Amino acid sequence: MRIHTYTLLRKGEGHPIFCEDYVLIQGLEEQWWVGAVMDGCSSGQDSHFASALMGKLLRRALRRARLDLERFQTPDDLHYYLLEMLFKDLRQTQHVLNLDTLELLSTLGLLIYHIPAQKALLHFVGDGVMAVDGEIIEIDQQNQPDYMAYHLDLDFEDWYQETGTQLYRFKAPRDLSIATDGVMTFRSAQAETTDAIHPATYLLTDLAMAIWKTC
Repeated sequence: MRIHTYTLLRKGEGHPIFCEDYVLIQGLEEQWWVGAVMDGCSSGQDSHFASALMGKLLRRALRRARLDLERFQTPDDLHYYLLEMLFKDLRQTQHVLNLDTLELLSTLGLLIYHIPAQKALLHFVGDGVMAVDGEIIEIDQQNQPDYMAYHLDLDFEDWYQETGTQLYRFKAPRDLSIATDGVMTFRSAQAETTDAIHPATYLLTDLAMAIWKTC
């Protein structure tokens, strides 16, 4: 199986200094593809730091997962492991660096694809956007994302049981996309006509040759 990946990261007009999003793509041998998008809270403190920190900690968890891949038989297995490591590492980092919760506010969109079984799992902590076989689905939390950082005082298992409502599973998808909610605000730099394709539609669904895309 050939997997084509496409990524796009752009700084929004409302963020003159830093891009507050972070993108991660990681293959694990020939068995797994993992991707994630993070969006720092604009009303938080150093929101670009929050999304980048979460991305770095997730990459660390992936490095550890690579050491014992045989333990992961399903996307749910790997998903649970990565979230547990991320949750605990984020809590530890908060304590070590004495960070305020406002410095850790970032959404998370996580995509796990098991190549041999052709099974995909998508999970959003906070808001975000996904597209599956051309259908765009927006996870909208009314501009009040339920950030992971709000729950670091809980046991991981308790938080994990609470957050499962934004968990999606798919079998043999032709193409997948995940994005932060900023993709819905993209606008064409040229004058739009009545038959113009919305940038989000183009970015998430028009690249039909891709089995998996992120932005």
